[in-house]
Amino acid sequence: MELSLVGERYTCTGCGDCCRGWSVPLLPGEGERFRTLAASLVPVERLRGAIHGARGGGTAIEALSGAGSSCVALADDQRCLVHAAHGGDQKPLACRLFPFTFVATPTEVRVSLSFACPAVIDAEGPPLAEQRDEVASLYAALAGSPYRMRVDGDVAVTESRTLPWGDAARLLAEIADALRSDGALVERLCRAGAVLALTIAKLDDGRA
Repeated sequence: MELSLVGERYTCTGCGDCCRGWSVPLLPGEGERFRTLAASLVPVERLRGAIHGARGGGTAIEALSGAGSSCVALADDQRCLVHAAHGGDQKPLACRLFPFTFVATPTEVRVSLSFACPAVIDAEGPPLAEQRDEVASLYAALAGSPYRMRVDGDVAVTESRTLPWGDAARLLAEIADALRSDGALVERLCRAGAVLALTIAKLDDGRA
């Protein structure tokens, strides 16, 4: 299925924000692998509490770090010690994936970026269209993982409202245009929120 890339710019600036304040879900085996790779890089007393139990999709999983704390592998220069010593492809898949999201739809695989990343907000780096090969390689690594999301049929807009995929895609395009418009981030978010709110109001009035 064809990858459809959002019209955003992105490159990792090494700010370290994605390594702070998150509880990063780990796939089976990733916890033990992280412990092994980090053993020579992180003091043993810090590494001991780095991985903890959590819930993901109603299932018991392991997670790295947690809300209000930084990853034990985050160095003073805001770089990942595991990445620096062993390469980026040795990090947990959730770490390698951020800030990308991949959602298979009835017509395409939509590749988007999370505005939780400062580099996405500031449009740092080249357009995603110029990174297609790297994005495709990352998508291939998601095979069989819960990060390879899917939307079939109607899309929920509210608890009581759904849209056929074609209409939902048009709505997403309008929201994306609002987020890419000029102005401060809060202004762009307000415009995007207004697009969604007005759409819901029209649906509630019985309009198509």
